[in-house]
Amino acid sequence: MKPSLSRILLFLAILTHAVYGDEGDFLIIENPAALVLYNQYEQRLSESDRAGFPSYSAWRILNENLLLSDQFTHTMKVAYDRQVYFFQVNTQGNLVNIDESGQIERIRGANLLADTIRITESNRLSLQSGFDRLPLAQGTLLQRIFTYKGRIFAGILDSRVSGWVGENATPFWQVYHPDKNELAVEQQIFSRIDKVVESYNLRFEKLFDHLNGQSVTRHAPPQWMADSAPGRLVYRISPAGYQDRFNQAQSYLIRELEDLLHGSDYSLEKDNASIVILKRTR
Repeated sequence: MKPSLSRILLFLAILTHAVYGDEGDFLIIENPAALVLYNQYEQRLSESDRAGFPSYSAWRILNENLLLSDQFTHTMKVAYDRQVYFFQVNTQGNLVNIDESGQIERIRGANLLADTIRITESNRLSLQSGFDRLPLAQGTLLQRIFTYKGRIFAGILDSRVSGWVGENATPFWQVYHPDKNELAVEQQIFSRIDKVVESYNLRFEKLFDHLNGQSVTRHAPPQWMADSAPGRLVYRISPAGYQDRFNQAQSYLIRELEDLLHGSDYSLEKDNASIVILKRTR
């Protein structure tokens, strides 16, 4: 039996409050879109797909030297936003197109985190993303990714900005525990969203069943895959190669979701790679 979205969200809400003792290595990349990148299905991402990755994002290194299934392409296996990707590398292990990717900082032995924090006082802390320093307002939610040498690397939940913020011990933030009533409302909204998205996935399945029945070559239907955290729900189309081929269907889906969210505390953002539902910062 497939678990309901509400149960998944509840599990993730509990999970994100836990701090893991594991360590990991990261690359913080100024312009990841310049690199040659493959998705978890080993499909090369297009320029428009790569454009969705923000500047100065942190990529956890899972395997530094891995051949793809073609036994020819050398890659570095990485994880970003709980998704697996592969950066293409040359035979020396260097990232392909590294000269075009801007500043790259390598972090070794960072302490992995998986919780959300809330800023408790305005303008006491700022987030350093590359050369930009962004003051953080009271109530801003950040997802902590890792700590390194006493500093936190985190991403702002209602944007795609990430960077270094403050010290690991400070009086100006606290671990965020969602209110039970707010969480219940969120589960209801996200469940309604999921039903709409699933209806589009079913339409794709029926369409491709028909098309595959008329062709010798079979193709997997595109599917919108969900990834969630407290106050945030992200849908990415998979395989990524379909991103530019179903723009009209995507426009219909976005319009339907915007109507569903009208009057709520949640907003919808769209980029080249994903649809993001975010709780508005108060």
